[in-house]
Amino acid sequence: MANTPAVLSAPIGFVDSQGKEHLIPAAALSFDASNALQLAYGPLTGADLADATTFLEHLVSQGVIVAAAKPPPKVGLVITAKDPGSQTNNITLSVTAVHDDPTDATTKLFTATVTETDTYTGLTPATLASVIGSTAGGGTRPGLVFVTTATPAAPKNGTYTLGGTGPYTADVLKADNTTAFTLEGKANDAEAKRTTVSVVNDATGGTFTLTATWTKTATDIKVGDLAATFAYEITVAPAPGAAALAVPAPGTVQLSGGSDAAAARPASASVVAFE
Repeated sequence: MANTPAVLSAPIGFVDSQGKEHLIPAAALSFDASNALQLAYGPLTGADLADATTFLEHLVSQGVIVAAAKPPPKVGLVITAKDPGSQTNNITLSVTAVHDDPTDATTKLFTATVTETDTYTGLTPATLASVIGSTAGGGTRPGLVFVTTATPAAPKNGTYTLGGTGPYTADVLKADNTTAFTLEGKANDAEAKRTTVSVVNDATGGTFTLTATWTKTATDIKVGDLAATFAYEITVAPAPGAAALAVPAPGTVQLSGGSDAAAARPASASVVAFE
């Protein structure tokens, strides 16, 4: 990663051990990735270079020398949740290990992980369907799973993975190990089998927390593979104004801006009082 240039209003004067004055230009100064000042000025060497660096670091601490403003990072692509709803704000994309394709030096490969974790607290058997839905996309907070049981019962603590051959479901058990309710994946897609669900009864009794998680990791993929690889959760598009996808930088991004359907409401206005 290239160093960040330094900004100063005029060259900095420095007198070396021989009594010679040097005017150190801004071009000789930069800040590395850890924000440490770097001095590259050929006429100064050894102890003089060390002394000059110490002097300049003092000026940095006083705000006389500052790092130039960095341009905003370039957007490489835009990812959008496949489905609507506030729960999609829980989706993250992590990119690691960006490297050259050993068979094509003009192409980059990387590892990508997409994860969604939906957590519902304070649930009861009576409220379960109204919150997570009894059909895909239903409920006040639709997410990775919905309940298909008409009359859910109180569950015991447990962890489950969706399975079957489609639709993909998991039976959540109650204390006697019979089914308390059945959960189904949001789509009749084999990718639903990556969904795990945990149920934990709250200490106060009467309510429970349900957490559904979907995660997938793909290694050594190209940027053009993202959309198809993670189609269960996201769509992928070029950055605004760009003709093609760019290779994503390492790091983790979290989706935001997802919202649930709002109830219709009448318009209103405040009328100023006559004085």
